[in-house]
Amino acid sequence: MFIISSGVACTGFVGCTTTGLGTVSGTIHVGDPIANQAHADAVTAYGVLAGTTCTTIEPAVADIGGQTLTPGVYCFPSSAAITGTLTLDGSGVYIFKIGSTLVTAAENSDVVLINGATADNIFWVVGSSATLRTNSVLEGTVIAYTSITATIGAT
Repeated sequence: MFIISSGVACTGFVGCTTTGLGTVSGTIHVGDPIANQAHADAVTAYGVLAGTTCTTIEPAVADIGGQTLTPGVYCFPSSAAITGTLTLDGSGVYIFKIGSTLVTAAENSDVVLINGATADNIFWVVGSSATLRTNSVLEGTVIAYTSITATIGAT
């Protein structure tokens, strides 16, 4: 189980792959009780979020760039991509349940928050791997079952 919280750094049970230079502030925990508890918390969060009822079911493979979405639970049976700008409009919770992979486009994807939408209320629950490509901007918390890859400049 892997978690990354956008705009900051890898947090929780860290298994992120990054390229380029990174900065670690604080203490790194590997295989100790703190890391084990973080992993248990990530598994619990994944289970709770994955168990939420879908309000919208997207196509099997969907590119949600160019859309404006309101709070809700968006379900993708297979993969999701963001090419261009995804706008999240309004206060409330956004949950994106993705069956397989999440991929952002390099240099050409960002998530914009308007009218009260905040990153702390956005959750990306990914059944396999999330890939944040070069200089893409993703808001919220990503919980991926297999891996998260954040390339240079991805936030």
